[in-house]
Amino acid sequence: MKRNLLTAVCITLLLASTANFAEEFEVQMLNQGTDGVMVFEPSVLQIQVGDTVTFTPANPGHNSASMAGMIPAGAESWDSGMSQSVTVTFTEEGTYVYQCTPHLMMAMVVLLLLVIQAQTSTLLR
Repeated sequence: MKRNLLTAVCITLLLASTANFAEEFEVQMLNQGTDGVMVFEPSVLQIQVGDTVTFTPANPGHNSASMAGMIPAGAESWDSGMSQSVTVTFTEEGTYVYQCTPHLMMAMVVLLLLVIQAQTSTLLR
């Protein structure tokens, strides 16, 4: 009886915890990509609250900076600095718009992150 209860508790904890693992993503800042010139790739991501994204300059002269007023209330802004990588953990649900500051006039602003709350698994009885 105790063994069955312990097994059930362990399985429940395992199933409940697997839905809450944060994932890591990478977005490259490129002079030339599959979507054209001066782009972020991928250009759109859907992630969950708690996930992290590393913005990596594949070519020098780029940065990743959140755009004022275009991130959710309560979210922290970021600016990687020129030719620097930055890793951002997303803690607020919503849409984030960001830019490459020196290439703003070339419309290097196309990347949107849709951050959603993680779904918790439920056990069937």
